[in-house]
Amino acid sequence: MIFVFGNGLSVGFDSRLTTESITGRVVASLGDSYAGVLRDLAALGTPEDPDTAPVGVARGGFEQLAGPVDRLADALLAMQRLFTGSGTSPLLAGLREAADGLRQHYVRIVGTVLREVDACCITNAPDAERHASWQAMDAFAAELVRLQATVFTLNYDSLLISALLEHGMAYDGFRFGMLNVPLDRWSEPATLYHLHGSVAWHRGADGLVSKLRLEEVREQGLLDAWASGNVERGLPAVILGDLKTRYTEQYPFSLLYDELHRKLSHESLVVVGGYSFGDRPLNRALARFLSRDPRNRLVVWNPAGTAGMYLSRLRRQLLDSEAPIGDTQVTVEQVLLPDAAAVRRLG
Repeated sequence: MIFVFGNGLSVGFDSRLTTESITGRVVASLGDSYAGVLRDLAALGTPEDPDTAPVGVARGGFEQLAGPVDRLADALLAMQRLFTGSGTSPLLAGLREAADGLRQHYVRIVGTVLREVDACCITNAPDAERHASWQAMDAFAAELVRLQATVFTLNYDSLLISALLEHGMAYDGFRFGMLNVPLDRWSEPATLYHLHGSVAWHRGADGLVSKLRLEEVREQGLLDAWASGNVERGLPAVILGDLKTRYTEQYPFSLLYDELHRKLSHESLVVVGGYSFGDRPLNRALARFLSRDPRNRLVVWNPAGTAGMYLSRLRRQLLDSEAPIGDTQVTVEQVLLPDAAAVRRLG
């Protein structure tokens, strides 16, 4: 069975993982003047216009801060290809220096976001509320393992993979720390793919993506280094910006989205939880899944939202040559994640 989880799963574990909460802490960490400059850049930029969020749902605050800086860095690098004639070396050097500076600022924002996300996931917090949250997440993971589920997540955090590992081995696309190509699940009872990367992912100077143990990430202070703009130990490997369509077409994320499309082509039932249907690449994959066969069904777990709202978003992603999506192909269940009983009801 295929599951797709968004930030609602993480928020169900810790309310500090809402977009508003993370963005507030990121702005506080960066400082008002720095954040003010980022807001000015965001206003000057023209990002990909995401689908309107459902009523009462906010998302992407920190992505709107990071996205323009990332795009400006890429634009400066692209401009270098326009200036290839003789006598342009000083100009090229200036463009490269500016691009490197912008990339450093982007890493600072991303590192701050990842540090704030990871701070909510420390397992040894002693309070009773945190203990109850982990019990709920572990029970939820146990049911996914029982179903031998394949899970795709948009979250950067380590919550679900940590809970899955409490119930045996889980495959996440990495073997011995390196992303293996092609993806090859062996005998692991469950699979979890991070579609947009993870706090534990690291991109080296050679461009290769590896996964560090969380203990290594924390002991080496890697997230703190990135939050300070330090790029000497590599870069975070996450999609954190406002042009997701572009970046999901690039390695390593294209590998995971290809796997998503492949898995969906062999399924008739997909469960989506804690997702507001605001990411175009994922909406496109789900729309194709429903269009392929009128018997295919999508069950949405969300405490808010209607089937009509989600159908409208998915139908926008269909090509003229594709079959329409029927009104009864999407159903909504009022589920607040993590909910082990909801998984158990599936069979």
